[in-house]
Amino acid sequence: MQSKRNQRGTALLLELLICLLILQIVFVMTAPSALQMMRFDQSQQAKKRVLQIRDAEMTLANCAAFNCNAVLVGAVIPPVGQQQIGNYTYRFETDANTWSITAIPDDPNNWAWFADQSGILRGEVGVANASSPAF
Repeated sequence: MQSKRNQRGTALLLELLICLLILQIVFVMTAPSALQMMRFDQSQQAKKRVLQIRDAEMTLANCAAFNCNAVLVGAVIPPVGQQQIGNYTYRFETDANTWSITAIPDDPNNWAWFADQSGILRGEVGVANASSPAF
């Protein structure tokens, strides 16, 4: 009787170990895609921020030409220089006639984004600039 109980306990333990092994395999297979999803989300947030700044700058330029009030739009535009937000460094540069915003990822395998007074959004993996492909 005691031997039969030990066999059932051993079988139950073996089944539990098999289940844990299967769960570990599933986790190992899904971890890379979870990291890719996080990287993609970070890239999309950076792209959105660059687009917001681009749109604010374009609105300011239009308001200057047509004499309208753009005080609230100016609040979106960052100060000149670099600013770290999340996993991206944003570099905003401006002078009397030109401006540019670049989102540079901490991870060189992630997308970088660039926009300037042309209004064109540009991006590529690693580093983006005025010669990067347009989106």
